[in-house]
Amino acid sequence: MKKTLIICESKYGTTKKAADTLALILGPSKVISCNEFNEEYKNYDFFVLGSPIYMESFDEKIIRFAIEERDFLRTKKIALFCTCLAKSKEKEYFKPIISILEKECIVTAKALGGALKLKELEKEDMDLLISFSEKAKIVLKDADFYDVKEVVDLGLEIKGFRDKIIPSAPYLKVKFLLEEFLKCHNTCTLSTSFNGRVRGTPIEYTYEDGYIYLFSEGGEKFANILLNENVSISIYDNYDNMTKLAGVQIFGKAYIVPYRGKEYCDIAQIKGLNVEQLLKLPIKMNIIKIKLIRAEILFSKFKTMGYDIRQIFNFE
Repeated sequence: MKKTLIICESKYGTTKKAADTLALILGPSKVISCNEFNEEYKNYDFFVLGSPIYMESFDEKIIRFAIEERDFLRTKKIALFCTCLAKSKEKEYFKPIISILEKECIVTAKALGGALKLKELEKEDMDLLISFSEKAKIVLKDADFYDVKEVVDLGLEIKGFRDKIIPSAPYLKVKFLLEEFLKCHNTCTLSTSFNGRVRGTPIEYTYEDGYIYLFSEGGEKFANILLNENVSISIYDNYDNMTKLAGVQIFGKAYIVPYRGKEYCDIAQIKGLNVEQLLKLPIKMNIIKIKLIRAEILFSKFKTMGYDIRQIFNFE
C-alpha cells in the first residue's frame, strides 16, 4: 500500500492538529517535523508539507527543508497546506515554496483556517505581532478559523490524488479476480445513511454482471435508501495474516425494485427462486438492486503479481 509522509512545523499546535487529521484519512501515513526527516523516509510514496503562516510567510524550517531536499522532492508527488488567518492570500503564501519545488510535482496547495490565542504567544512573537498590527493598523484579538470539515475535505482531495499513483493491475485481471471473489461469497455488510442516521446490515446477496441483489422483509435500511440512494457494501475473508488479505469495499446506488413487476420476477429467477411461491409468501419480500460504481480492493495476491495490494476498480 502507498505510504504518505506528512512533514509539518507547528509552533502553537493548530498545524499539527490539521496534519494529524490528514494522517487519519491518508493512512498508512506518518507525521514528522523537518528535523526528524532522514534517508529512511525517502521510500515513502507521497508527501505532504504543512506550515503555519507567521508574519505573512511559511515557517522558515519548511522553506529550508524544501530547498535542501529540492532535488529529491521534485521526483515525488506533493500536496501543500498552510494554516492562516487570511485564506484570501492563499496564492501569495504558496508562491515561494511552489517556485522552489516546481509546479509539476505539486498536486494541490490549500490554505486552511488557523487560530490566534494571544495569551499563548511567546513574548518575542507577541512583540512582533504588536509591531505588525501597528503598521497594518489592525486591532489584535483572538481568532479561531480552524474547521475540521475543511481539513477532512482536503484529506479526501489529497487521497484522490494519491490513489492515482497506485500502479494499476490490468483491468480485465482485476475484474476477473473481483467477480470471482464476489461470486464465491454470499454475505455482505450493507451500509446506509441519511441525515446522521446510520445503519450497517449483515445480509445475504447475489452478484450478477455489475449489480448486487438483496432480498429483505424490510427494516430501517429502507428508511435510509428511500432518502439517500448512495450505499456502501463490505465483503471480506476472516483475517489470518498479512499475506492472506482479501476484502472489498464497494460504493453504489440502491434502488427498490417494484413488487411483482417483470424486473422483480427476473431477479428472483437469477436468485434461483420460484417466483410463484415467492409471491404467495405471507409477507412481502422486497428486493434491493444496487448498481455497483467503484470498488476499493485489498488482495494480498496482487502483490505476488507485482502490483500494489490495493487496487481501485470502476465498474463500466
